[in-house]
Amino acid sequence: MNKYITIKGDIIKSKKVDNFREVFAEKVDRINYPEAVISKFEIVKGDEIQGIFNENLNLIDFLRELRAVLLPLKIRLAITITEVEPGKYPENKKDLFNETEKILDFIGQNRKFKSYISTDNELINKSLNSALLLIDKIKFSWHQKECLIYNNYAQNKNLEFLEEKFDCEIHKLEKLADNLAFDELYITEHNLMEILSVFINN
Repeated sequence: MNKYITIKGDIIKSKKVDNFREVFAEKVDRINYPEAVISKFEIVKGDEIQGIFNENLNLIDFLRELRAVLLPLKIRLAITITEVEPGKYPENKKDLFNETEKILDFIGQNRKFKSYISTDNELINKSLNSALLLIDKIKFSWHQKECLIYNNYAQNKNLEFLEEKFDCEIHKLEKLADNLAFDELYITEHNLMEILSVFINN
């Protein structure tokens, strides 16, 4: 059995964005896809995207980079990890998206979650989503530049590189990283990915 990772997202407060359709389409075109992609993101319902990836996707890193590409747009993300019998895809593509749509509806009604990962293991779900709830709460309070700096920091952990890229003195970056808990967030995200890897590979 293969595990497929289905991602569906909708833009928050899309009606308040000028020329939203053009802006959204341009942002989606800029997404860099890993080798794990099965079905690239397509825009549906005007302000939603959906795509399918295989079990080799580094999910936490990809979600972080996806949010960075879409800035200043903010997005709710529903993710399902589903076992699929060999040969069943793409006939079951609609079923995969329908399941993720249910999670997206839950997020929209709940209003607290900005990301939610659903598996067939309830304990795994609680472990992942409790951490994601706090991570998203922190990041959604940041300014756009702070989000971009953290995304670059998580990719290479090199403040000297960030100093040049963002034209910001290194002592200010160090203070920012400390105030916004960059290291603590990075460790939490890394641990989430390890939990996911164990689940996906079992």
